[in-house]
Amino acid sequence: MKESAFLITPSGVSLRDISSKNLIVINQEGIKLQGPKVLNPSKEAAIHLCIYQNLPQIGAVIHVHPPYTTAFAVKSVALPMITISSELKLGKIPVVKCAPPGSAELVENIKKTLQETDFQVKSLMLAAHGLLSFGASLAEAYDIAELVEETAKINFISRNIDKRLKDEDL
Repeated sequence: MKESAFLITPSGVSLRDISSKNLIVINQEGIKLQGPKVLNPSKEAAIHLCIYQNLPQIGAVIHVHPPYTTAFAVKSVALPMITISSELKLGKIPVVKCAPPGSAELVENIKKTLQETDFQVKSLMLAAHGLLSFGASLAEAYDIAELVEETAKINFISRNIDKRLKDEDL
């Protein structure tokens, strides 16, 4: 882990309402160091810290629930890298075994998945939950999350095109 303090969003605040005024600073143990007194760190702080601990080159972690990616995660289906861009930029995205949000079990499942992965991972799909994306910067982590969602959407659309073409015998 490169740093001893981390910024994280507060629990119960929508991402659209996040600003520099309501971010929380936590330490390596997830203890709040700074931030508004009325706000607590995200209950998912431990999964963010797990990424930083296991991938020390990472500078930012994003946890989101984009609909197409989450649909694949709900089914625990690995996301096919259907486009050249996704294949080159994302590689494979492991699916982490389902566990309750914010739980020690989820942290252990993430840790185990990272340890068993023999390739450079940039994202993790959390079964029945959502997506973790990470990079050297917040912008890179965001770009990765956006490409994962775009890839999931293209997968969904192309699968439906395939079904429609078969149904219509074109």
